[in-house]
Amino acid sequence: MQAKITALWLEIFYKQPNIEIKKQENTRKSRKESCNMENEIMKFEEVMEFLSVGKNTLYALLNSGVIQAFRIGKVWKIPRKSVTAYVEGKLAGKD
Repeated sequence: MQAKITALWLEIFYKQPNIEIKKQENTRKSRKESCNMENEIMKFEEVMEFLSVGKNTLYALLNSGVIQAFRIGKVWKIPRKSVTAYVEGKLAGKD
């Protein structure tokens, strides 16, 4: 009903029949989408959940260099490759 009223209003107001209003889609991509980085870098909490470890254990692994990562300010950036390499090493029996 609302669409019919809107179409009729547009026809009367603009004196042009069959005017369609299309919602413009946001064509601008976010930085993560354009760089495809969303899966390459994991957050601290994601790694904790993935490995099922506590924060102290993860801090120990990161600070000792067992899992390679870096910090930007106070935030840890942990490459997914480092986490998978750690898990694969543990599966292979390397301690």
